Amino acid sequence: MEFQAAGFRVGHSMVRPSYRANLAGDDGQPFFGLVFDPAEDGKADPDDLSGGRRAPRRFIGWQTFFDFGDGEVKPNKRLDTNISSPLMTLPHAAIVRFGKGQGPTALPQRTLLRHLTWELPSGQAIAKAMRADVLNPADLAELRQYSLGLERDTPLWYYVLKEAELVEVLAIEASRNQTITESEFQTAE
Repeated sequence: MEFQAAGFRVGHSMVRPSYRANLAGDDGQPFFGLVFDPAEDGKADPDDLSGGRRAPRRFIGWQTFFDFGDGEVKPNKRLDTNISSPLMTLPHAAIVRFGKGQGPTALPQRTLLRHLTWELPSGQAIAKAMRADVLNPADLAELRQYSLGLERDTPLWYYVLKEAELVEVLAIEASRNQTITESEFQTAE
């Protein structure tokens, strides 16, 4: 259950507002579309990527997402605590399609409510159970503003996103330190 309600949802932080769906599906031109565009609701051939309607121009050209050596791949968005703006106001059609059609329209709010209603353990509890290093409250200082103790008892979904964000920062710093060490070593020779 923790994977379905929190772990699986970390991918939401990697969603971009729009994508190049393919290279030539729009009358020989690349097709770019917003993930959701409320103005396109109900159209037979919408200009967004919300799905539900088959059209050749929206067929996915996988070279945007995977490197086939043709130079067309686009890098993924980082796994972090930043959520793309279209996911803050889901179209009603998406909520109806994937739920009961009611409740908040912001995907992060829906995810946090799921965390509460399903009584998921905190990120800190999971880290302890896995005998992994636990983020300290200073790592989650942005949550203090809510005065709910979330920096000590963090919803699993947010905790995993923050952990990924911090790991990437540490990897970048380690890479820089390695480069400095190598250049210092070369200078000393």
